[in-house]
Amino acid sequence: MASQTNRINYSVLPWYTAQKFQNALTQERLGYGNGVPYCLPAEQYKLPPFQIVRTTDISDPIIEFKLINYESGQEYDILAAITAAGLVVENYTTYDIIMCPGTSAMTGLVIPLGIYWAKIRTNALTWYSDVFEWFTEAAIQKMVKVSFWHDARFALPIGHISYVEPFYNYIYFPTQINKPRFENDNIYEKNDGYQFPIYMISQVKFHFFWIVPEYLAHVIRIIEHHHYKTIEFDEVLYDPIFFEADIAEESEDLGHVWRVNFFFELDTVVTTTGKIKVEDEGNEYDQSEYDNSEFD
Repeated sequence: MASQTNRINYSVLPWYTAQKFQNALTQERLGYGNGVPYCLPAEQYKLPPFQIVRTTDISDPIIEFKLINYESGQEYDILAAITAAGLVVENYTTYDIIMCPGTSAMTGLVIPLGIYWAKIRTNALTWYSDVFEWFTEAAIQKMVKVSFWHDARFALPIGHISYVEPFYNYIYFPTQINKPRFENDNIYEKNDGYQFPIYMISQVKFHFFWIVPEYLAHVIRIIEHHHYKTIEFDEVLYDPIFFEADIAEESEDLGHVWRVNFFFELDTVVTTTGKIKVEDEGNEYDQSEYDNSEFD
């Protein structure tokens, strides 16, 4: 009997009904990849943001929330700490949503940096998260952070993603934004061997890429559908007017992972219409016909 209905995922930190569905264990079970887990980056004492849409045993209380070290197996009881940090259950008519924004650090705990996964248990069900790795605040700030949210419920085939404050989605990518690309798109008219500029467009475009597992590709594909996106890197906040995540059609040879190229543009577009240069006698600088009325 199947214990997982499908592999479609909408949560940055995904959850499964059996531990064997974790990414690294799935690779090992199906015979691809090297068994090394993709470690979703997170700041120490925070979990990546997550939501679990629950359609059975609605309102069944959470009685256990544990953090398990991936390498040693040591367990930590974090139920009280993560509840104080924002773990809630939102109730709706036919389902509820177990959610945690991952914006506030858990307190009162002494847990070292490392690779972890988490387990949630109610009276009727148990969920197992995928693997994430804790980094110091200084280390996490050196990564690219992509944030995205909606100003309404984000409808899903079953349930929705709730963006009630303070929840918003974000993903850290341990990479860098490449140097910007400067593009000019000019239209010229040729006449008697000369080229006259008719319309000129100049803009700046940005790009970065990373390799991600299937569960994260499922989330990345819907970023563009959100109303709001921001990118942060090297203490700079980018508010793009255009954002695209181009997921490769086929997985990489090294495993069940996909290359994703991220492209974004800021409000840097400059447009001008051409003007024929007319030189004054002596070729001197002359702005006597400068028109500033457009800005009155």
